[in-house]
Amino acid sequence: MQIAYTKVARKGLKTMPVKDRTALIAKLEAYAATGEGDVKRLVGSDYLRLRHGDWRAIFESRMACW
Repeated sequence: MQIAYTKVARKGLKTMPVKDRTALIAKLEAYAATGEGDVKRLVGSDYLRLRHGDWRAIFESRMACW
């Protein structure tokens, strides 16, 4: 699966500490590759969230398993 970041997401990543940014991107890439991780569907929405410490990535998944 390919990851595409919105303009807002790229801007938010730039403001994060490097250590957290690196870890969050690694978790997103791992989820894209395997479909596994600390991911939950947001209530009343088609969006998902992936958590890293106090940081959250909100995204949509186009994986066939959902």
